[in-house]
This record gives sequence, C-alpha cells and structure tokens, in this order.
Amino acid sequence: MFNLQRQKFILDYYSYKLKNRILTKIIERTNGFQKADDLVVFNHPSGFNFSGQVVFDFSNPKIIHLGDQLFYQPIIEYLSKKFRVIVLTYPAMKDYFSTLGYLTLSPQEIDKKKVRGSVLISNEDFLGQMKKNFSLQNIFIGINYASPQKPKKVVELVFNSILKVLKKTEIINLMEELAMGIKYLPMISPQLLENFPNNPHLNFFLKNPDKKFILFNNYVFSNFLGVSRKRKRILENLAYQKKKQGYLIIHTGSRNDKEGDKKRYGFVDYDLRGKINPIDLFKILSLKNVKGVISFDTFVLHAASLLNKQLYIVLKGRGGKGKNEKIKKVFVPMASNYEKLLKFIY
Repeated sequence: MFNLQRQKFILDYYSYKLKNRILTKIIERTNGFQKADDLVVFNHPSGFNFSGQVVFDFSNPKIIHLGDQLFYQPIIEYLSKKFRVIVLTYPAMKDYFSTLGYLTLSPQEIDKKKVRGSVLISNEDFLGQMKKNFSLQNIFIGINYASPQKPKKVVELVFNSILKVLKKTEIINLMEELAMGIKYLPMISPQLLENFPNNPHLNFFLKNPDKKFILFNNYVFSNFLGVSRKRKRILENLAYQKKKQGYLIIHTGSRNDKEGDKKRYGFVDYDLRGKINPIDLFKILSLKNVKGVISFDTFVLHAASLLNKQLYIVLKGRGGKGKNEKIKKVFVPMASNYEKLLKFIY
C-alpha cells in the first residue's frame, strides 16, 4: 500500500511541477518578461512606483524546498538594510527567518493591497501562483539556478542576479555591490537559537557532553528518483566507519521517511526521524559536540554548513558525471567559504 501511495505522490509531484513550468512560460511570453542573465527573468511594468518594500515568497513547498530558501539569505540580509523586507514562508521555516530578525509571514497574514509597488522575488516557477496572489503591476524577479552557464557558488549567483535586475529597474544604483554576495554569507548564531525551548529529544545530546555526534540522513525529497542503492550504501558505510571511530550516530529524517523505510540500521544510536523540525535541527547543529553530517546534497548539508560542521556528502547522482561536477561547483557547498568543511564527497 505504501509503495502505491509513494508512486501516486511522485506522479502528482512531477505533474504539478510540469504544469507550473508551462504556466510560467506562458505568463512570461504574454507579459513582456525579459532576462537579465541566464539565471533570472523579470518584468518592469510601465508606471511602476516603488514603495520601498521587497517581498520574498517561499510559501509553496512543492516549488521551493527548505534548502532553496537558504540560498536567498545573503540577498535578504543585504536588502533588509535598505528596504522593508518581508519573507513569506511555510511553517517549517517561519521560526528560522524570524530568529534572524526578518518580518516573516504566512501568505494568509499579508495584506495584498499593501503589496502594490513592491518587488516580488521567488523561484521562477512560482510565477503562476504569484500572478494569482499579487498583481503583475509589481516587479517580479524569478530565479532559476538549475543550470547556470558559468558555474559559481549558488549564493553568489542568486545575490548577483537579483542585484542586476534591481539595477536595470532603477531600484538601486550600486553597481559596485555586484560580485559581493560572498560578503553576505548565510549565517545563524547559536545564541539566537537559545530563545526557542528545547525539544525533549535534545536532552540526549545535553546528557552526553563528552560524546561526539554525527547526524546521518539518507533521504531525498526533490530528486528521489535519482538516488541509487549504491549511493545509499556509500552513506551507510560512511556512518558505520564513523561509528567505529567512536562517534554516536543520530538518524534524522521526516516521519514519512521513517514510515517508508523498514530497514534496520544497526549503527544508529538514536533515531530522531519525525521528531524534530528545522529549528530543532539548527539547535542540534549548534552544539559543540555535534561534529558533522553524513547526507545527500540536501537541506541537511546546507544547514550544517551554516554552523561550520564537517560535511560528508554523497551527491544524489542523477544526470551523469557532467551534471555532478556542476553540482559540486555550484551547490556543494553553497558558498566558497564553506569549502574547508567538505571532508568527503562522492
């Protein structure tokens, strides 16, 4: 039964993505969208009067996954020093952006009338939903970083492409700020996380201050069709090696991950699958005795890099050697300053 449900989920997921891609292209062609570079499309309505407000819309988890949102953090930080910035996101990431000090809302909490004259920023395929929610009399900036022609780290690509559009639309006039995305690296201070109550499962770490922990996550959402058994075995072998070196292995993942995985992992010391949310994950990663993560190139990788943890990464592996090399150059890790954290990659 579960396999049938999973197959239906996969079919629905990719059908939804395809419909949004088609709708996006139709809207772009019929509403005068243009390209600033190979990553970004935008519109510039005549008579647009900028209100001083920039809205980042990450509210659809089918289009914008957890890790995607972290790629925008440097440009959010930069623009928040100049304009009123609002982040629209779903509950799983709301606490994270609020912790960093940004005005964070759900789509239901924003007054759409007050969005007029705003710059709206999101992934390109979100344009269909954005058009439904907000008038195209706003400037819409859509990012597609799947296949950049000149590979750079993704935070720099997103930062620079958005600034190019803001320059072209005369929102900013600071050309010297281009190529400075690295200055605004994503970061989260462990001290900021202290305001959130501890999940009871965090006590396992706190009661063992002399132990060394590694987080193990062997699941993928956005590219699950491309993960081979061989690559999963590599992750498991890495975890087993770390276990023999004296680390305690903590298994992370969602409740659905656990329900769909009947395998027993003898090297796991504590199973947190389905028991923690993203802010709990950040709190765990902020602990000094949590030394690193073993995972695919997913949200767990990006979250760990924000807190300077060692990264043992297996690429999801879909698309052949050429695509894997591009993924290494662009996404793993997401910023060049984090290269030193990468201890293994396959």
